[in-house]
Amino acid sequence: TPFPSNVVQRAKAFLDNENPDKPNEFAIIIVADPNAQIKYKANIENVKCYADHYQYTFIVTDTDSSCKGHFFFKKHCTVRNLMDTQDFKWALVIDGDVAVVNFKRQLTEFVSDDVSVVHGIRFHNNEICACAYFIRNDNYGKEYMNGWVNADYNGFNYDNGALHYHLLETLASGVSGKEKCKQKGQKSRDLNSYDQFVKCVHEVLSISPCERRVRLMENSERNPQWIAIDSNRPKGTWTNTSFLHHAMKPPYQLRKAPKCSRSYFEG
Repeated sequence: TPFPSNVVQRAKAFLDNENPDKPNEFAIIIVADPNAQIKYKANIENVKCYADHYQYTFIVTDTDSSCKGHFFFKKHCTVRNLMDTQDFKWALVIDGDVAVVNFKRQLTEFVSDDVSVVHGIRFHNNEICACAYFIRNDNYGKEYMNGWVNADYNGFNYDNGALHYHLLETLASGVSGKEKCKQKGQKSRDLNSYDQFVKCVHEVLSISPCERRVRLMENSERNPQWIAIDSNRPKGTWTNTSFLHHAMKPPYQLRKAPKCSRSYFEG
């Protein structure tokens, strides 16, 4: 879904560090087990410094004991449970291997009142990425997370595959090709068959007339509102439109995340 012009204007304003976000309107959530919290300590400290500066609620937690299944599904289940116990309007959910590379960008520029979910699309393979997403703490957002966590998906790539399957169920009701596409997903067993499933999902969603409270946006330098990009793809570099980098870990990490300091916010 294209970004409204007012969102683009807001993004430009926030790049100039104008009109800071309201405290506690946003939370940043990282779900990681104790070992991962140690492994990604530098990234977590990087994100915490960013959150503290803008007075965002910052949550780092292990998975909720009530959540079942593979870790990735327990991660999103934990986020869903936090939506009932924490007082935030929006949450940015990121993996532990994500770090901030531009501290002047603020979270308000990535969301708007007409949506409840924001996902990014990986520019190099068109996969809708589960590594970083925004979820609004409203009824739609809660039902969306329930559907993702409980998606009846048995194909390739865990929660990312389930995300595509869930988007078909959520955004493509009655659309021709939906069921055949779902079958492709269920039968995917390797990267090649999974890529065909991802391609099919985009084809079906492109002709869906369903009301969109889910925004899917390209994660590339051509889109100034992009959320996160895999750090190895641009060879460890970033620009003044970059915000987050994913896969900030060996062997993909070609450049360490910057250590947070006040100069990054003021410079």
